[in-house]
Amino acid sequence: MNFIKYVYSNVLIRVFTFSSKNHLPWLAAMFFPLYTRRVKRAVQREKTYKLLVIPKEGLDEDVLASFGRDQRFAVFAVYRKVMKALASGLLHPSLEDNNYISDQPEVEASKKGYRSFMKDLWRKLQAIYGFDAVLSGNFSYYADREFGAALEDLGVPFIVLHKENLKSPGRVEFYMKLYRERRGQFLGSKIFVYNEIEKSLQIEAGIAAPMHVIVTGMPRLDRIHKWRESRGGRSESARGNHVLFFAFGPKTGLPSIPRKPRAGILGGYERIGDGLDELEWTELFRECHYALLRLAYENPDIKVVVKGKGNLTKSSRLYQIFNEKKMPPNFEIAVGGDPFEMIIDSNVVCGINTTGLFEALAAGKPVVVPRFAEALGSGMQAYIVDMEDSVEYASSPDDLVAKLKKHAKGRLVPSARLSEETMRMLEKWTGNSDGLSGTRVRNALLKEIEARSLPFRGGQSG
Repeated sequence: MNFIKYVYSNVLIRVFTFSSKNHLPWLAAMFFPLYTRRVKRAVQREKTYKLLVIPKEGLDEDVLASFGRDQRFAVFAVYRKVMKALASGLLHPSLEDNNYISDQPEVEASKKGYRSFMKDLWRKLQAIYGFDAVLSGNFSYYADREFGAALEDLGVPFIVLHKENLKSPGRVEFYMKLYRERRGQFLGSKIFVYNEIEKSLQIEAGIAAPMHVIVTGMPRLDRIHKWRESRGGRSESARGNHVLFFAFGPKTGLPSIPRKPRAGILGGYERIGDGLDELEWTELFRECHYALLRLAYENPDIKVVVKGKGNLTKSSRLYQIFNEKKMPPNFEIAVGGDPFEMIIDSNVVCGINTTGLFEALAAGKPVVVPRFAEALGSGMQAYIVDMEDSVEYASSPDDLVAKLKKHAKGRLVPSARLSEETMRMLEKWTGNSDGLSGTRVRNALLKEIEARSLPFRGGQSG
C-alpha cells in the first residue's frame, strides 16, 4: 500500500469517527465527497433518481444489473469504511453483525445517539446530493443499521438488496435462531431477497413484516441469461479447454458465528454448541483441491482456474494446500472480483454451496458437484444446497478429475433454452429463471420512492 492510499484509508478517514463522537455532522459532510464516487450518471433530464450505495462484493454486481442501463438513475458509492468509522465514534464497541440485540441501557443509548447523529448528517448531505434512496447488501451490517432507522424516520427509503440468500435446510434452522436472538428487527424500509426461502426465514424470525420483504430474485443473473440467449447454439470452438472451480473452505455452508477481533474470542469464532462447531468438510476440502491440482498437472492443455473469496493469506488452509508444491503454469488462482467472465469462458464449472454454480447453470454450462467424503455423511446432508438433477455428481476424487476433463475437452454448445429442471432450480434458489430480476428491483424501488415525499428528489440529472 503506497503512502497516499494508506493516509486515505487509515488516517484521514478517522475524521469521520471524530465527527460522530463530537457530534459534528458538518465536518463529516465536508469530507464525505472525498470518499464518494459516481458509479454512473443519469442521462435523461426529466424524472431522474439518485441512489447512494454502500458497496459490498455481490451487491455491486446486483446494483449494476438493476440500474446500470437505466438512464433515469445516477448511482453513487461511498467507501464502506466511512460507515464503520462513523459508527465507531458512537456505537458501543460490543455491537457487531452477529451481536446487535442488547438489553444494556448504555448499549441502547449508543444506538439512539448514533441514529440522531446520522439524521443530522443526512440533512447536510441532502443539501449537497439530494439522494432518493440508499442501498445496502444485508440487513444485519452493524454500521448501517441505525443509518437505516434514521432514514426511515426521515422518510427516505433505505433498501437492502440482501445478497446472502443461499441457505440449506440446516442453515435455515441455524439462522432462525441467529436472526431472532442475535441480529434482531430491521428498522429500514424494505428488504429485497432472492428467494422464498430467505423471505420466509426473515419473516418467521421477526426481522421484518411480510409487506417489508420482497422477492425480486438475483439481479446479476440477468446478464448471464442474456449472454446465453445471444450465444445459444453457436460453436464454442474458439474457446480453450477451461475449468472453473469455486474454492470452498472446511466451514463453507456450515453453522458459524464470526466475531470481530475486539470481542476477544480465540480464533475469531464464537462457540455454538450442540456439536455444530465440530462440523467440517475436512476431507472433501482437501481431496477436491488436490484433485484440481492433479487435473492441471496431468492435462497441460486444460486451464484450471480456482476462484476464491477474500484474501488468500499464508495462514489460510487453501494457501497451504496450493503452496505444498509448485503450481503448474495452466493453474491459476483468482481471488475476489466478479466471476462473470470466468463463467462464460469456462467449459465446465465445479463447486459446492455457492451461487456461482447457479450462475453457471443459467449460462448453460455443465456443472459438477463433488459428492464424496463428508458430503455422503447423514449428518451433513442438511447443510448441502441440493441442486437435484440439474447437475452432475462426482463420486470420488478420480471421478471428479474424469468428469471435469471430459467436459473441458468436450466443448458443449450451450442451448439458448434451459431444461425445465434447471429452470426450476434457478427459480427455487435464485428467484430468477426469466432474466428479469433487475426489472423487479427497479419497479419495487421506484414504488417505494414514489410512495414518499422526498426533498431534493428528481428533476436533476446525475
